[in-house]
Amino acid sequence: MKRVLSAFLLLVLLAPLSAGIGYKLDLISFDPLHKEYIGYRDNATASFNYAKIINGLPDHIYQDSKDYDNIVIDVFDLPNGLPGGDMMGFYKLGEALGLLRNTFYLDSFLSPISIDYSFQPMLNFVFEGEMADMVGYDGVYFFGLNLSIGDFLTARIGKHHYCTHYGDAVLKSLESGRINDFFLTYKYVRMNGNAIGFSIEPFDGLRIYGEYNWISKDIVSWRPIIFRPSWIDISTTDYPEEYKARIINFGVELSYEIFECLGPTTIAYDCHLYEEGKIIYKNPDGSYMTDKNDIYYDPDAPWKVEHGIVLNQKISNTVSIELGYHKGRSILNSMYYIDDAEWVSLGIKFNPDATVNLLSL
Repeated sequence: MKRVLSAFLLLVLLAPLSAGIGYKLDLISFDPLHKEYIGYRDNATASFNYAKIINGLPDHIYQDSKDYDNIVIDVFDLPNGLPGGDMMGFYKLGEALGLLRNTFYLDSFLSPISIDYSFQPMLNFVFEGEMADMVGYDGVYFFGLNLSIGDFLTARIGKHHYCTHYGDAVLKSLESGRINDFFLTYKYVRMNGNAIGFSIEPFDGLRIYGEYNWISKDIVSWRPIIFRPSWIDISTTDYPEEYKARIINFGVELSYEIFECLGPTTIAYDCHLYEEGKIIYKNPDGSYMTDKNDIYYDPDAPWKVEHGIVLNQKISNTVSIELGYHKGRSILNSMYYIDDAEWVSLGIKFNPDATVNLLSL
């Protein structure tokens, strides 16, 4: 990363001195070089969606303790369920920001070439159907470098962060007397994994992308404990070296302007694969293991799969409406153990695309 950054800074300093090269410096841009993945539930956008839960409505909590030396795992029922029936609403506050964007204009089919520092934060607040109590919230963000070459290739490399918490809707629905302090801490966290992604647009209206998320030995924090590889510094597991807890995602987006008075219509598909699926924490009858010594790595088990399909209709420069279908993990990352969730949603998304320019040569 340091070498890439040094080469980039050198290029910035030399660019204005090079004949025949145009140059532009933008302070901040809300129109990212490497755009968010429309079909992914945790993309960095500002939106509100109302969802009907077809399967996987939360009715229990699968929880490990904070005491890493004496790990206790338990299942906590929500005997009264959640108010609002099988409906849930979620607000997302997020944006993909490009900072100090440097763009070079060359006499080449590769032009323009842009690079910037990217920060893509998102908070997802999930409420029960009556929109009175919060089920929980996720914090997901990326920071690193974005690159764009011509009108056909973008890439990003940097750090990717997951963190999640339960809300009052869950805490008030727990069995009487079972609330204790570890419910107030995060339940699913990868702080901070590495990510490298790319996206190609072979022709107007078609985008194909893929991303690889892996972890380093000195990852800052990791929950739940059961998913930790044995070779990282904070691990208490003895899984074989082949288990890396990787996440791979890929997808496709097809856009076409069907309605002349509106913006483009986009159909998007996203697939996320979680190697955590190879960690077995359920018995054959579907019940949960509560002895940490019974949880094991199965090399023959499949990765967990999550699918997202979204139909997006842009209705102005900054606003679009979306109809979505998701199948796989729960809406909240803290409920990773609900791996057969399924829901449909309808919502509205707000995405500004303004850019503040500092210099043009």
